[in-house]
Amino acid sequence: MTPEQAIQYHKKQINIHREAIYALRKLGCNTELTPIEKKELSRVCKKYDVSVEDIVSVKRQKFIMKARKEYVVLMIDKYHKTYNRVGEILGFRDHSSILYLYKTGKNAT
Repeated sequence: MTPEQAIQYHKKQINIHREAIYALRKLGCNTELTPIEKKELSRVCKKYDVSVEDIVSVKRQKFIMKARKEYVVLMIDKYHKTYNRVGEILGFRDHSSILYLYKTGKNAT
């Protein structure tokens, strides 16, 4: 396999993965939240005046991103959740997306 073929193969695999995640989101598939996860999610939503649907959506408005970042930092620092777990809570986001939110959220505080 040439390097170009390998790149094309991996791009195709990434797109398949991305499409599967979007399909799961559309179907409303979500993981069951623990009471602490629900409580903290409600608290952050109330603080920033956003809905849970906004936080788990793909919307990128500044006020939604601030709420999402605060939730990520809180769940990782205070409750020691994994990046993957926080990604599941926030609408099947990849761990690398959560890591980015965590780093930018920590720098903002």
